[in-house]
Amino acid sequence: WHDVAIKRALKNALNKAYGIPSPREIAEETWRVGDVTTTEEDWKVVEDEMPDASKEQRELLAAATALERARKAEFEAMSPEQQKAQVACNSRLLYGKDEDDPLGADTPPTPQEPPPEHDEEPEEEAGGAEPPNDALTPEVIQRVCRYKAKWQKGEAADWSDAVRQDVEPISEPIDADTLMKVSAAVNKAITGRTQKAKDDKRHEVYQYLFGLNSGKKLTTLEGAAILAWIGLPDGKIGDIKALARAEVEGVLRAHQSEAGQVGMELAEPDDAREEELQARDEALPVEHTTGQAKLFKT
Repeated sequence: WHDVAIKRALKNALNKAYGIPSPREIAEETWRVGDVTTTEEDWKVVEDEMPDASKEQRELLAAATALERARKAEFEAMSPEQQKAQVACNSRLLYGKDEDDPLGADTPPTPQEPPPEHDEEPEEEAGGAEPPNDALTPEVIQRVCRYKAKWQKGEAADWSDAVRQDVEPISEPIDADTLMKVSAAVNKAITGRTQKAKDDKRHEVYQYLFGLNSGKKLTTLEGAAILAWIGLPDGKIGDIKALARAEVEGVLRAHQSEAGQVGMELAEPDDAREEELQARDEALPVEHTTGQAKLFKT
């Protein structure tokens, strides 16, 4: 055993001197993508999402999944106070200086003079006014996603009777790169104990927004609309907005309500709110971008 130990030590020293990796280092290196260390579970996601993708695309998705897992673990390790502070910081970074951000708050204009003190404000909030940075409703999200995807609007103001257009280039199938970005972003916004649970919820999001049960059936414009909704314009793959999780949860609840009830009870319409939404509809831009799209104009 003494001789074996000496030989092994000499071999390791020679390997190190000449830059030859050890068996352990070789095994560890097989899980690295650039500076990111992936796991077997990350590559299982790749097999489920993009089994026919190129080597570069598979590596990108594996790295994005690993980074998502690491960020989630880091956030969950924080105390409730630290988590609250982090969310507040993210909200300030995302919405603090962008007055045109339609996914942020309905931020009241800066008063020109000190506002008078009054007691009516709490009553107005209790009447249904949206607080700053409140999440969009599922109906608004569905309506704007369909608009961004160039669906054909019917007569209903809420786009409930809109239909998909089967004409080029509107119906161009989603490409592998965009599908990878969409899957990573939606996965990041979904809570689930297992990958199977996340897959099911992700498909429910597609079903509610566009009536599709698979990401592979999306068009390029529909994928870009989802990224415009929850993705960060200049973020990395899998980066999402501060309100994405809350809004995705709302979409999932709306889908489950529709699936479980033939006639889902709706709240009484707010005439003022309906007029506001109609005005926003008319102000929506005609042009559309298919990259990580600009934020919604609603």
